[in-house]
Amino acid sequence: MILQDERKQKALLYTTLVAGCMATINTSTVNIALPTFIEIFHTDLSTAQWLMIGYMLALGIVMPMVGYFGERYSYRRMYLTALLFMAVFALGCALSCNIGMLILFRILKGLAAGFILPCTMTLLYRYIPREKQASFLGLSVTFSSLGVTIGPSISGFLLTFFNWHSLFLVNLPLIAAAYLLARSSIPQEAGVHKERLDLKGMALMALGTVSILIGFTEVEDWGWSSPLFWACLVLGVGLITAFVRLESRSSEPLLNFKVLQYRPFAVTAVVTAAVNITFTITPLLMAVYLQTIQGYTAFAAGLIMLVPSAVMVLATSLARKLIRHFSNKQLILTGLGLAACGNFMMHFAQMDSALWFIIPMLSLRFFGVGLLNMPLTDYGMRELPPELAGHGSSMLNWCKQIASVIWLSMLTALLTISTRLFQQSGIEAMQASMSGVNTVFFTLAAALAIIWAGAWVLFQHSR
Repeated sequence: MILQDERKQKALLYTTLVAGCMATINTSTVNIALPTFIEIFHTDLSTAQWLMIGYMLALGIVMPMVGYFGERYSYRRMYLTALLFMAVFALGCALSCNIGMLILFRILKGLAAGFILPCTMTLLYRYIPREKQASFLGLSVTFSSLGVTIGPSISGFLLTFFNWHSLFLVNLPLIAAAYLLARSSIPQEAGVHKERLDLKGMALMALGTVSILIGFTEVEDWGWSSPLFWACLVLGVGLITAFVRLESRSSEPLLNFKVLQYRPFAVTAVVTAAVNITFTITPLLMAVYLQTIQGYTAFAAGLIMLVPSAVMVLATSLARKLIRHFSNKQLILTGLGLAACGNFMMHFAQMDSALWFIIPMLSLRFFGVGLLNMPLTDYGMRELPPELAGHGSSMLNWCKQIASVIWLSMLTALLTISTRLFQQSGIEAMQASMSGVNTVFFTLAAALAIIWAGAWVLFQHSR
C-alpha cells in the first residue's frame, strides 16, 4: 500500500530516521566501551567481546523472520511490539550486576532489534512512492551514520561524567520517540498469512546460523584445525542448506529466496556481506589503538572518532546528490577504492603517530564507506517489487549479520595471534600490539581491493 499523503510519507521517514539513529547509537556506544567493561567486571577481551558478538548473533537469528512476521501480523504490529521489548531489555542491561547478566540482556535486546533494523528499510520500499525511495533512503542512511558519528562521543561523555549504566538508559528516550512516530505513521494493515509458523524452517535457520557463528567466534581458542570448529562449520552449512531447500519449496516461506532471482539484488547481497569487513573490527581496533596503545581516555577517543564519523555523514549526504549525475555502480566502486586507500595508509600508523595523521587517514576510510552505503542498498532494493521488500531487507540484513560475526571473529583472532607472534619474536608488549593493529589494517586494505575487483566483475555481468 503506497502512501499518497505527503504528510504521512514524511512521518514515516521520521520514524525510520529515529530508529536508524537509535540502532547505530546502541551499537557504537557499547563497542567503544569494551575496555571499560573489562575493567569494571574484571573480565577479559574474549568474554567482553560477547557484548558485540552476542548482539550480532541475535540479530542474525531473528532477521530472516522479519518478512514472514511482517506479512502475517502486519509490519506496524511487529514494529511497535519490538520497540516495547527493546525498551525492556535496555533497562535490563542498565540494571545488570555482572558481565553474564549484561551479555544475556544484550542478546535479548539484539533479538528485539533484529525485528526493527530491517523494517527501517522495508517501510521505505513498501510504502513510499518509487520516485522518492532513493532520496528517503539517503536520509535514512545519513541518520544511521549520524548514530555512528555521535555514538563514540556519547559513550565517552557518559563514561567520563556518569557511569556505564547510562549507556543503556540513553536508549530509552529514542525508543519512546520512535514508538510514538511509528504509531502515527505506519499504515494499518491486516496480516495475510493464515498458515502456522514454519517451526521446522525456523529451527533449521536458527541452529544453522548459531552453529556457524559460534564456530567462528570460538576459533581463536579452538584453533583453525580443531575438530570442534570444523564440526560447527559443517553442521551449520548443512542446516542452512536444508533451510534453503525447504523455504524454496514453501508457498509461504519464512525467508523468501526468490529475491535472489533478481540479479542486481543478488549482487548487492554479496557485496554488502563482503564490504562489512571494514565495519566490524573498527570499534575494537580503534579502542585498542587509541585507548590501550596511545593512552587516550574513552571520552577523548570518542572525540577523536567524531571527525572521521562526521566525514562519513557528509559522504552519505553527498551520495544523495551525486546519484543524480553518476550511477550506483560508479559510486560503489569509488567508495570501495577510497576505503581501501584509507585502510592501507592506516597500516603505517605508529605508537606515537600524531592526530594530524590519524584523523585524515580515518576520514578517508570513512568517506569511502559513507559514499557507497546508500547506492549499494538502492542498487539492489529498487529492483524488487514492493511485496518482496520485506524479504529483501531481511535477506540483506541476515547476510550482513552472518558476515559481521565471521569477519569480527577472524579479524579479532588475527589481531590476537599476530600480537602474540610479535611478542614471541622479542618485541616489547605495547609495540607488539601496535604491530598487530598494523597487520589488521593492511589485511583490511588488501581485502577491500579484492572486493573492489570482485564487485567490478559482478557489475559487468548485471544490468
